[in-house]
Amino acid sequence: SDTGLLNALWRSANYTKLITIAMDALRTADVYSYYAEVFGHHFMSKSLENKVHAPKVTIWLEEHISEFGKDMSRMKFLFNILCNCQKDVFLQGLVSFCRVNKNFDDFKSLRLTETSRSWSGSEIPLIDKQLEFLDNLRTRLKGIDFAEHRAWISEWIQDIRNYKSRIETEEFMDLAYNRKFPTKKVTDQLILKK
Repeated sequence: SDTGLLNALWRSANYTKLITIAMDALRTADVYSYYAEVFGHHFMSKSLENKVHAPKVTIWLEEHISEFGKDMSRMKFLFNILCNCQKDVFLQGLVSFCRVNKNFDDFKSLRLTETSRSWSGSEIPLIDKQLEFLDNLRTRLKGIDFAEHRAWISEWIQDIRNYKSRIETEEFMDLAYNRKFPTKKVTDQLILKK
């Protein structure tokens, strides 16, 4: 089973090397990359849910990003997976990446939000979480090396605030006219990726 394989990999003394090999195999496989990313996400999410493996995931991420932070093929694949995992792990991964690779264009090329979202009811709580995440990222990128990063994130935050204002108006109108909020799913709109 995949749980047994995960446990075997993480229990191994050289798990950092084995996980890197497994991730590279996924990244370079001839299968459509979406499926490789879905499997990678499943792999990382299941590992993070396990209290024994979660600290090792953090160690592996730090080592992997430190070693391969300038290899954008690896980093794009990794962050396409991490963007759908726990937000604290994703945020720490982005901060670690920036310590290793200060290049603004490389940073901009990473996915900084989940690949899709769905909700029922008000969209505002999801927008607020997005704003909080980006604000936390902006705050953690300190120093002159990240001035361009912070300015770009600030512009994005403003775009999302404008979007939130439009959504608040739409949702108010829905309530005023006694309409139900529709169930929505958004993929790659402004709020998801600038």
